[in-house]
Amino acid sequence: MIIAISLYLSSASGNNYWHNKYEDLLSQYNTLMTDYSGMQSQYNSLETNYTTLKSQYNSLYNQYQSLQSQYTNLQSQYNALQSQYTTLESNYTALKVNYNSLQNQYSSMQSQYNALETNYTNLQNQYNSLYNTYNGILNWLGSGSGSGNLGPSAFAIPVIVIIPSGFSGTVSLTVSSSPNSVEVFVVDTANLIYFVEGQSPTYYLSAFGMYINKQITLGSGVYYVIVYNPSNASSVYFSINVVTTYS
Repeated sequence: MIIAISLYLSSASGNNYWHNKYEDLLSQYNTLMTDYSGMQSQYNSLETNYTTLKSQYNSLYNQYQSLQSQYTNLQSQYNALQSQYTTLESNYTALKVNYNSLQNQYSSMQSQYNALETNYTNLQNQYNSLYNTYNGILNWLGSGSGSGNLGPSAFAIPVIVIIPSGFSGTVSLTVSSSPNSVEVFVVDTANLIYFVEGQSPTYYLSAFGMYINKQITLGSGVYYVIVYNPSNASSVYFSINVVTTYS
């Protein structure tokens, strides 16, 4: 009886041992399964992240390659621009020196110009004054007028025309007389002497009438305008106006 109870207890004790072992193993299995499920979930998540990261990496790598190419091109352009900049800087420095030199020359030239402009203005004023005086003298030398009575066979020299050397002159003369006609002659100095002596002079102009309007061109020299009364019986009144244009 005691042996039977002992065997029963021993058998029961063995069953409990294996049951406990089973329970422990089941618990470990469940824990491992839970860990496995968690690990599987983490693996799947990691795989997804890996795939995404790989895609991002490939995209970034392509961008990197493109940027590397752009950088290389930009580096080349930078080097070329740096060379151009250095050349331009050198040219600028040289140009600045030339500019400063030219600026100094310009300032000096401006001063000379201002002085010359002042001198020019003064000279222009002097020239205008001299030109007016000169024209006045020319007009005085080549122009004149007069009037008077001439007795029978008398003559008068109311106007003397002087044409300076290097000039020619167009002499316009107008003579009127009353109540008879007069003769008008233009002679030089030598022929004036012949005229006064009663010889046969050479006339540059010879005209007859109560109204005479003539124009002649003469070279440089001194010329005398003679008004002569051809009548030996009566007097005559005359008036004369002479204008000379020089060229």
